[in-house]
Amino acid sequence: MKPFIILLINLLPLSVFAQHINPEAFKSLRNPNIKSEIEIYYKPLLNNYNLHFVKLDIEVSDLSTYISGNATLQAKATKSLDTLIFDFSNYMTVDSVLINDIKVSVKHSNNIIEYIFIDPLATNENFKAQIYYHGTPDTYARGVSHSCSSEW
Repeated sequence: MKPFIILLINLLPLSVFAQHINPEAFKSLRNPNIKSEIEIYYKPLLNNYNLHFVKLDIEVSDLSTYISGNATLQAKATKSLDTLIFDFSNYMTVDSVLINDIKVSVKHSNNIIEYIFIDPLATNENFKAQIYYHGTPDTYARGVSHSCSSEW
């Protein structure tokens, strides 16, 4: 019984992070002329699929801040999906994107990768996306990594 309780206590905080954030709920709590950080970064199209699996294959070096790699994502459409978006820094270059193992053209701007399906995915349809990329993260990330490594 004791291991079960310890497991439950350790997994309970994960359910807090899995909750959907609705920026509308915060409007009554603040000045209506000021956007919250949630509203600034909230992208409703991210709610059109559930991510089930992520595999990151990243190549890094302790001699520079340059990185390259690919991310494989498996997800399921929660509604008919005609536009697929991912948060992805403009500081990184997208080399190619594969959707269900087919190379596709995407738009990469405003820290988002956007793909518009020719034939929309149906609700509950599974899909796989693989993003190949390279580059140097933004200066804030470089500053943080430099300050961490200089303390060692």
